Amino acid sequence: MSIRSSLLSFSAQKYIGFFINFATVIYIARLLTPEEIGVFSLGAGIVAMAHKFRDVGITVFVIQTRELETSLLRSAFGLLLTISWSLALILFVGAHLFSELYSDARLATVIRILAGNFLLIPFGAITLAVLQREMKFFKVGLMQMSAQIVGAIVSISLALKGLSYASLAWGSLAGSIATVGMAFIVRPRTISYLPSLKRAREVLSFGGRVLSVNLTTEASYQSPEYFLGYFQNFASIGFFGRARGQIEMFSTYVLSTISAVLFPFIAEKIRKGEEVRSTFLYVVTCITGLSWPFYIGIFLLAFPTMRVLFGANWDTSVPLVQIMAIGAFLLVMSPIHANFLMATGHIKKLFKTDLILQAINIGLIFVAAQISLTAMALSQVIYASIVVLVYLTIQLKIIQSDWREFAKALWPSAKLAVVSTLPLTLFVSVYHGPQHNVLAQFLGGGALLAAGWLGGVFLVKHPLRDEIMRFVTAFLVRVRKGRSSL
Repeated sequence: MSIRSSLLSFSAQKYIGFFINFATVIYIARLLTPEEIGVFSLGAGIVAMAHKFRDVGITVFVIQTRELETSLLRSAFGLLLTISWSLALILFVGAHLFSELYSDARLATVIRILAGNFLLIPFGAITLAVLQREMKFFKVGLMQMSAQIVGAIVSISLALKGLSYASLAWGSLAGSIATVGMAFIVRPRTISYLPSLKRAREVLSFGGRVLSVNLTTEASYQSPEYFLGYFQNFASIGFFGRARGQIEMFSTYVLSTISAVLFPFIAEKIRKGEEVRSTFLYVVTCITGLSWPFYIGIFLLAFPTMRVLFGANWDTSVPLVQIMAIGAFLLVMSPIHANFLMATGHIKKLFKTDLILQAINIGLIFVAAQISLTAMALSQVIYASIVVLVYLTIQLKIIQSDWREFAKALWPSAKLAVVSTLPLTLFVSVYHGPQHNVLAQFLGGGALLAAGWLGGVFLVKHPLRDEIMRFVTAFLVRVRKGRSSL
């Protein structure tokens, strides 16, 4: 399967999952208060750090290693199983310590429920890694989509029955059960669930470096929950998390899809000794062409979007969304930087750079959390600016390019961003605010943004135009084949 076919197949399933998750988030936001969601978010953030210890870079090793022998795969699974089950025990027994730290017994409940995931995840994680390595993204999508559907049903059902913050934790556990069930159905025959530790040292020699990167990155990402929960309150966690969730829609459902396909693709090109310069620059052009109009739209439509989707209880998140949209706009100029450096074999450089950058971010958040939510959002704009400057310098050096060539890759997207958001800007300038119908603002603004983007792609002749035409052509060919077979 070609890189485009893989991306389209995986994207289709990813977007189905997006709508499932998005609908769940919207519904849950009206069933639970910001404080209740904040309790779950903090508990999930604590468990997320344990997840980084669980993987130890094992799945990345499975995807990247040149020769994946059965004995090596069994050792990877054995390591994953040993570490995961040990962490499940530690979390379950030590959950009360976090409740004491934050003076809230609800945290222990969330952590203990989520600890159950660690008993199940090894079976699904090793299967996902092998499927990604073999670029069987349709099966990857099936596994992920089954977890999303089951998790959504359980979370909503339990929230309706009054289980509050715990409903989200039980939904997560149900999703893991679904993932494992699907893993047994779609797994390649080469996978054996017979664990071994015979070649564990080979896996750990790679995984140790990846673990360091993952831990610092996760600590940095989860630090808003940790510090807001300590210095402010659980409602603040909920408001900040809702704003960040809005901003991260693009990275979660677009960038992660592209990254999941490009990582094994770039790793394969490196193994074959092929150049990746043109691929990287083309990806930058396409990603910024997709994301820049989106983030401008999020900035302009923050109020009607939050009010329509989540209700008046979440208005506090509106200015946070607008500030963080600026940071996201900058950050996409250096796309998939961590996966790119791993795929090109620069693990040591990634570790050193990431350690410094994440320490800076944690410091910014620590100070900002003691000031206000607005300061928290501004700290992420400062951090994004630093990340882009540092990682782009490294990436351009790796692909033997320069800033002039990079600016040339950005120029089509800059033109597209201006052209595509001009109608929306005019609309918002005359029809915006609580005095107007928020649903009309949301739907009208969204329609103008979508129409402006599609028209802009063809007007400025952005490279995305060619991708759209390829997709349309391939779709029409399939339709014709389907009709001829009837």
